[in-house]
Amino acid sequence: MDVSGSDETAGAERRLVIRVNSNATMSRGKAAAHAVHAALKLYGIEYDHPVIVIGGKPDEILDQTVHIRDAGRTELEPGTLTAGASWEYRPRTE
Repeated sequence: MDVSGSDETAGAERRLVIRVNSNATMSRGKAAAHAVHAALKLYGIEYDHPVIVIGGKPDEILDQTVHIRDAGRTELEPGTLTAGASWEYRPRTE
């Protein structure tokens, strides 16, 4: 059901909400990876490859292909570098 432009959405800010199952025991990295999969699937992208979420220093993030900077609406200063992503290729292990 498309409700864009309806009274429910008039004047509202659209945002993507991801909920991670707090009853499932998993690492922060695993939870973050599944959050990425959920976001991709919401946009119709079936991504059947591993998603690896790890910490990185700013210089490591800037070496990646794309970068995310925070808008500064809540916790961080505007423009704070928060994440990056790039493709990595590794031999398959069987």
